[in-house]
Amino acid sequence: MTQPATTSIAPHAATARAGGCFDHQTLLLARIDQLTQAVQHMATLTGARLTREQVCQRLDVHRNTLARYIAERNFPTPGQDGKWLLAEVIDWETRK
Repeated sequence: MTQPATTSIAPHAATARAGGCFDHQTLLLARIDQLTQAVQHMATLTGARLTREQVCQRLDVHRNTLARYIAERNFPTPGQDGKWLLAEVIDWETRK
């Protein structure tokens, strides 16, 4: 049986080995980190933007809650067009 090719897998990889075996949960978390970074990079490159409604749907919150997040939780503010950069929203999600 051949081993799959290894890739650089984020911060969780350092703790993935336990007694010679990989912890599947740790590997899964590392892969999620890697995919999140890739999506954030793509969003940065494309300049994808979200409306207030889209941000509220993404976070599953009411628009008043979003306003509170902006005021209290260092949530990114919208641009002059009233839309949020997807990359900034993803960054906030990973930091919260």
